Amino acid sequence: MQLKRDTDYALRILMCAAEQKKNKKSFSGGLTIQEISARTGMPRVSVDRICRCLEKSKLIVKATGVRGENVYFADDRTPELSLLEIIEAVEKETQLFAVFDKKSDMYRMHEAFFREVQLEIEKTLSEATVEKITNANIFHKKR
Repeated sequence: MQLKRDTDYALRILMCAAEQKKNKKSFSGGLTIQEISARTGMPRVSVDRICRCLEKSKLIVKATGVRGENVYFADDRTPELSLLEIIEAVEKETQLFAVFDKKSDMYRMHEAFFREVQLEIEKTLSEATVEKITNANIFHKKR
């Protein structure tokens, strides 16, 4: 499975929204497309498209700002969102072996193994939450 850049963008948006909510300690701390773009380094057009996808999937909340612009918020569930949920919202397909020829002898002989691998992948992705990713310091440790 090779994830699309959109999944990277969705994760960045959700982490940005969760951080904003955590820092504001209130629901009045929504972010505009421009603010998300500036904080994440993503193009505005991509932020707008991904935010609409996340809002449609109910992974973020949209409201109208005082100037009539769309404002996006994390909700209480955002830190617990799993990487699997985000991938499902953006990619739509999470099956690693979806492109395999299901009629081939090789696939039929090893189908149970492929299913087992898929379940392990889904389990691992389900355990990786926005909060765990945000709090992971593996790249910041002194060596």
